[in-house]
Amino acid sequence: MTKRFFLTIVIALVFGAAAAAVDPALNGEWFNAQGDFRFNDGNWEGWTDDNPMVKGTYTAWDGAITIRVDYVHGNILNDFLLEFPLLISFDPRWYSQSEVREIIINGAVELALAEDESLAALFTMFRETIMVMFEEQFGPEFDNRLNEIFLLAEGTYSVSGNTLTLVFDGDFFGGGGGEFTRR
Repeated sequence: MTKRFFLTIVIALVFGAAAAAVDPALNGEWFNAQGDFRFNDGNWEGWTDDNPMVKGTYTAWDGAITIRVDYVHGNILNDFLLEFPLLISFDPRWYSQSEVREIIINGAVELALAEDESLAALFTMFRETIMVMFEEQFGPEFDNRLNEIFLLAEGTYSVSGNTLTLVFDGDFFGGGGGEFTRR
């Protein structure tokens, strides 16, 4: 009985602390020329020109904010892929980092096969080996590129009336932040 009571107290404290780490003043839609932030009790989305781009979770309290990108929308991924000559495109939905990784790696392998049809039979026989070789050759660089999209950004915020000021370390959301107006 004592262990159960103690566990209940610990769970309540942990979830209570997590709930307290979200400043309700951020809830709502905030916009500027770079795009929109939509905050809702620890979840957020980033939009540009009425198009969804990224979404994830955040904590914000006492002027400090941490935003994590958990999903990227297919529309922005298709723009990102313009840099690479792959034979894939993303549907207009949300994708996790592991989904993006798998789709792009499979697309790169398919591109190699499209360039040399004689490889198709070999690929069918040795699919796992080829995937491991691709992973060893391109995996680390590719993961670095994905981590530029699926990131954790830390910074500061302040809310004054209908104005939200965000300042992020690094280049998150168009160069570190800015002022946003509540919609």
